[in-house]
Amino acid sequence: MRQGTHIIHPVNPMAAEAKDTVTNVMRRDRDNFTRLVSDPKNWNVMTRCVGWEVRDLVGHLIDVTEGYFKNWDAANKGYTPTPAGLDVMGETLNDHALEFRKLSRDEALDRFMKDAQKFDSMLAALTPEEWTGFLVSDPYAGPVPAGFYGTFQIMDYAVHSYDIEYGLGNKLATIDEASAGLILPFAFIFWQYEVDQKAAAGLATQYGVEVAGPWGGKWRITVKDGKWSPVEEKGNFEGCDARFRFNNAADLVLTFFQRFPGGAAVGDPLIIDRVRRLHFQTDGGGSAASYEQTSSQHPTAHRDTDLVATEFPDLAADEISRIRFAVREWARFHPSPETPVLQMLDGSVMTPRDIADGLDEVDTPRGRTIYRMFAVIIRGAKESEALTLSQVLAPFEADLAAWRRS
Repeated sequence: MRQGTHIIHPVNPMAAEAKDTVTNVMRRDRDNFTRLVSDPKNWNVMTRCVGWEVRDLVGHLIDVTEGYFKNWDAANKGYTPTPAGLDVMGETLNDHALEFRKLSRDEALDRFMKDAQKFDSMLAALTPEEWTGFLVSDPYAGPVPAGFYGTFQIMDYAVHSYDIEYGLGNKLATIDEASAGLILPFAFIFWQYEVDQKAAAGLATQYGVEVAGPWGGKWRITVKDGKWSPVEEKGNFEGCDARFRFNNAADLVLTFFQRFPGGAAVGDPLIIDRVRRLHFQTDGGGSAASYEQTSSQHPTAHRDTDLVATEFPDLAADEISRIRFAVREWARFHPSPETPVLQMLDGSVMTPRDIADGLDEVDTPRGRTIYRMFAVIIRGAKESEALTLSQVLAPFEADLAAWRRS
């Protein structure tokens, strides 16, 4: 992978020898992120993260970076704050980022850039011994080597630049392969602590993960008793129930962050489906907008599919996925997401945001109301053969196309 005129060779980002590579990639990705957020036209663009505009990504970077300062100071004083846990990370990051909307654009950008430069100098000052041996408590994961924070910043700058590019209309956006390669080892660490225990209940399997390219490799994953354990694969996945092959490190990393369900899968389709929904979401911003029909970013979306299908047998699993995808995207790009658009029989009203949220609340009155509405429409369409699901969703998709063009 080239950085300017230089080739970036694969390194272990956790090793002290990788410091120059990590910090150089971090600065490059920060420059790209800064370029995107500094354009006034982009400030209120809705990004790939549900509910987060570009300004909220800036607020998120202020929040996490200043959190690093606080815990860095605590580490220097010999104090280790109690981590909040990864299971609350997404919700907490979302709440914190939105608090910075009170800042003006100039105030937010100035604070972000000053924080970035301060953190840059903190990383630069680390000795090789401190890169691996000075432990700083992550607010959610607990104590980790200080050098890890360089790659944590790459995660934010690279992935959220992707989120902005996507929101600006580039649905085929990706992240740089060196950025992804540095993040990749951390994905295998975090995946071990992000297992959705309900989704993993009763699952005992081994499957393979193969990533092509210089930053890639092969791993055998064992899932048993709610635990997810990776080891380097020495053979050719003999005895595995499934295999996921990713074209490059970026494909895997964006899948890890649940931006889309990457990786061509072969093997047992039931295992493939359960693996796709095995981990809960930790990213902020209400997470990525959708997992595009084959999966969903929402922590409960897939296990709720069974509940929807049970309560509303007129809806097949693929129809539930299509409804979720089309209506979520419609609500996400709606120009007036808080304006009532639907009046219910009891006199209550729902906004586009209410409808989208209801799709992930199957076991609530609002959620059941939303799915009952679609079930009635689909049942009537099937009985009369007058409408297909595509026609039912056509108004949502037409609105979405028009809003994206504008």
